[in-house]
Amino acid sequence: MLRERLNQVEERIHNAVERSGRQRSDVTLIAVTKKFPAAVTIEAFDLGLRHFGENYVQEFEGKHAAVASLAGLSFT
Repeated sequence: MLRERLNQVEERIHNAVERSGRQRSDVTLIAVTKKFPAAVTIEAFDLGLRHFGENYVQEFEGKHAAVASLAGLSFT
């Protein structure tokens, strides 16, 4: 199901950059992982996402151990 949602978002991004005359590389997709377990972050990483956002440091701290080994992972 996550793959389907990501494909839908990518299609919307593709359409938006085409309309604006920009390129896909001009857009950074940030997946918001608040309220989701670390396993979902890992699944999204495996699907190619690299940028993730959390609202609370405490929530990220709970996930850090599970995602620390993912090379190229960026949290904001």
